[in-house]
Amino acid sequence: MTDPLFQVEGLCQSFDAPGGLGALRVLDGLELSLEHGEFVLLRGPSGSGKSTLLQLLGGLRRPTEGSLRFEGEELFELTEARRRRLRAGPIGFVFQEMHLLPYLSARANVALALGRTPRREALQRADEVLGSLGLNERRMHRPGQLSAGERQRVAVARALVREPRVILADEPTGSLDPENAAQVLGLLGDYHSAGGTVLMVTHASELAMQSHTRELHLCNGRV
Repeated sequence: MTDPLFQVEGLCQSFDAPGGLGALRVLDGLELSLEHGEFVLLRGPSGSGKSTLLQLLGGLRRPTEGSLRFEGEELFELTEARRRRLRAGPIGFVFQEMHLLPYLSARANVALALGRTPRREALQRADEVLGSLGLNERRMHRPGQLSAGERQRVAVARALVREPRVILADEPTGSLDPENAAQVLGLLGDYHSAGGTVLMVTHASELAMQSHTRELHLCNGRV
């Protein structure tokens, strides 16, 4: 029997509350299973811990309590170097803020995600992915020369170029107009149709993703 992609049990995350008011528990005994090939939408009010959950799943933050397994391995029993390799391979991220380097071209931003891949090969793969997303003519432009929708497509290309098994997407359409949002959602839908797994945080109740398999709501620290 194949292990779930992610298996979360009793997950808790607390932060120090401002003003010395003690600990603020954002996630409280959360249980979650994400299977291979799913497209899951995660909704919830601001401050409910959606972004925190994605950071935990990506190994960017250590939980206060609980178990978090990726393909059967306890994520925080792995070394930090091993978690970095997971983020550089099977786990991809797409953020609302995009985090593109402003002094690099679109192709260089995408190629950078390939790490130690030889430069010529990395640039070639970046060009292929950007071309498939309709950005061939914009690949030499820096982020400041691109529209918001184009920048987000570059951010998606940066995640896709490593051929990850899962993409964790944190409000990837939050700053986009409806047309550009639809394009980005279409790219994630295509990735899912090709066998990829997506967990996407979104506030937008009007998003009708025909390809999504489940919708989860995070409230009071639990799904």
